[in-house]
Amino acid sequence: MNNNKSVGVRFIEPAGSIPKRKEIRLKGYDYRSNGYYFITICTYRGKPYIKKYEEIIEE
Repeated sequence: MNNNKSVGVRFIEPAGSIPKRKEIRLKGYDYRSNGYYFITICTYRGKPYIKKYEEIIEE
């Protein structure tokens, strides 16, 4: 039997132990220009996870 009292607790890693992510943006490309972009929308139980962007998503 596991007597660990911290079940469900998530520990945050120190910043130095997180691997650096690879830059995926095109160098020299202006992402502010008009065009089609692929975005990922995070949801929780079918609802937008980021409440502040909910109106934009509904448009």
